[in-house]
Amino acid sequence: MSGDSAGAGTAGGDAVDGDLVDGGAVDGGAGSNLERRYRALLGVLPAWYRREREEEMVGIFLAGRGDDLDLEHGWPGWGEAWATWALAVRVRFAADRRAGDVMRLIALAGLLGHVVVVAQGWTAAARWGGEA
Repeated sequence: MSGDSAGAGTAGGDAVDGDLVDGGAVDGGAGSNLERRYRALLGVLPAWYRREREEEMVGIFLAGRGDDLDLEHGWPGWGEAWATWALAVRVRFAADRRAGDVMRLIALAGLLGHVVVVAQGWTAAARWGGEA
């Protein structure tokens, strides 16, 4: 019975357990501080995406950072952080998902609203003179 509950906890709470492990230490604390910080940064990505690509991404991030001092006290760069956040947005709002369709519709409506406001400003400037 205890074997069943352990298996059910692993299968049922996979995303939650994966989130806790992914953001924290790997293998019970093994790895550098920089590696843990990269894994925490990757926490912005969906759990299914991290399961497929986390090890590869951390390996690529750490490839150019071989200095022991950097591994212990370094932080992910702003460029890496920005690229990871942008990837998280792209993955979460992918083209085949409903949330992506809604966000594109909202963005299009906002763009159309700005076009209308600018056209009104130009019309008012042309009618009464002045700057647009």
